[in-house]
Amino acid sequence: MSKYNWISLTVSKFKEFLGRARFCAFPSNIKALEWDKMTTTEKGYYGEQLALAYCQKELGFKLITRNWYDQAREIDLICTDRGVLVFVEVRLRSKEAKISGLESINNKKKSALRRAALAYLKRLYPRPHTYRFDVVSIAYGSSDDYQIMHYRNVALF
Repeated sequence: MSKYNWISLTVSKFKEFLGRARFCAFPSNIKALEWDKMTTTEKGYYGEQLALAYCQKELGFKLITRNWYDQAREIDLICTDRGVLVFVEVRLRSKEAKISGLESINNKKKSALRRAALAYLKRLYPRPHTYRFDVVSIAYGSSDDYQIMHYRNVALF
């Protein structure tokens, strides 16, 4: 047995998940699995798919990249909105959660988002004149039920 067996196991589980789920352009067309039958990783991936579809179809955002990493910091979605660079943080929470997705962003996460965004901006030339941080919060119920909330220009300071 190889010491890297967990990698092939993870890849096969992910391929199995992709085979069961159908992702389309807009959340109302996405055939959801039941939330309570998904793993945490599957929920996160599916939540980002929902957020991306919502941003593109409802808000008119243009995707630049997703899951951009700098060291250990990550930005879920980087988009443009009518010439403005938008860093999007996706938060997925149960509808029974005591705090919302927006309230779940603590000071440590805000600092990581700021640092990741600054690292991304340093790599751009020319730098954009304006940028902002948005949060897309998804609250899911017991089956394939969910509610998407968009918070525009969230202060991270």
